[in-house]
Amino acid sequence: MKRTAVILILISLAGLFGFAQSALTLEECYSRAIEVHPVSNDKVLIENMILLRIKNHNTLYYPNFEMFAQATYQSEVTGIDISIPGINIPQPPNDQYKIAMDINQVIYDGGVVKSRKQLEEQQKETLLLQTEVSLYQLKESINSVFFSILMLQEQEKILILMTEILDERISVARSAVANGVMMESDLLSLLAERLKLDQQATELQINKETGLMVLSELLEMEFDNEINLEIPSINLDLEAEIGRPEIGLFESQMRQFGLTDELVKSNRRPKIYAFSQVGYGRPGLNMLSDEFDPYYLVGAKLAWNPFDWQQSARERDILKLQQGQVSNQLEAFTRSVNIELGKTQSEIEKQKALMALDDAIIEMRSKIVVSSTSKLNNGVINTADFISDLNSEKQARIDREIHRMNMLRAEAEYQVLKGK
Repeated sequence: MKRTAVILILISLAGLFGFAQSALTLEECYSRAIEVHPVSNDKVLIENMILLRIKNHNTLYYPNFEMFAQATYQSEVTGIDISIPGINIPQPPNDQYKIAMDINQVIYDGGVVKSRKQLEEQQKETLLLQTEVSLYQLKESINSVFFSILMLQEQEKILILMTEILDERISVARSAVANGVMMESDLLSLLAERLKLDQQATELQINKETGLMVLSELLEMEFDNEINLEIPSINLDLEAEIGRPEIGLFESQMRQFGLTDELVKSNRRPKIYAFSQVGYGRPGLNMLSDEFDPYYLVGAKLAWNPFDWQQSARERDILKLQQGQVSNQLEAFTRSVNIELGKTQSEIEKQKALMALDDAIIEMRSKIVVSSTSKLNNGVINTADFISDLNSEKQARIDREIHRMNMLRAEAEYQVLKGK
């Protein structure tokens, strides 16, 4: 019972303190790279920017106040050149003064503000999708680094396996040399091959460290060189529709042109305003008065430009042409992606076919090494022949890992191309 309790405690501590470092997945790399990239911060900036613009558009519904003051001197003023006995008809002064405030209120704007707000919302969607497109392209960089490291990681495992086999042969060879059954030169050949494996392992380790350094920069994460990358398991859906953010961006741009067209039409509609002016001056509204008087006036105004020399019509034609241009870009993009999908699918099938042959080659090479081991122990072959057979098996295993990593990378690239 005590022993069981100790084991349970050790398991719990291992889970708590992470004795075994968890593997890093491809999806985690995608998410982390997008999360820490500076462009991700643009989303909040875009939201706030559009919110401020919409608030500015809303103020167009509010009354507009404008204060002004003026002083003038006129060379001539209105006068009544009639002489009536007993009646003094005043004449306004040549110097006149006024301080006033104009108040204007939109009653009907033809839908301009509504169209502007809708256009701002669509522009926000477009800008956010542009951000998504920029961030989505990070996945290609992650794929390149991730699978390069993964390939080195798997090759390290093969070298460890080959080293174990060779170490076993060296141990047997030492005993054989000590008993005078094998020449020392044969043992030295095995030891030299062992150093060669160490050399290859060192080269792999340095290349892996370089790849991890690049991945660390992309993810803004600190991890040691012992971290493992998890081999991804990818389920391809060859019939799924393309879901790339670029397609959403093209569609958003076309909707934006459509809303801009609505704004152009709104600007052509009549506008109705209410207005008033409150002031104090000499003269006031009574032009024959020579006194400073307060005054006010109120009214309504209809404004409409029925003829703009076809400017609005041409602007709308331009917008339709721009929509057509974006539509062509969408079609070209979709066609290009479909071509790349076809090429990538062919690459996947090619790597699968090569892997099937790799398995057969490895099986044969393993049997040859087993036979060579027996022959070496019985003195039928020398160490050079054994090393040659061992290297052939090692290369066959490395070739299979290369083909497997190429297949997995092609599958990941297929998913990225598809937008999955």
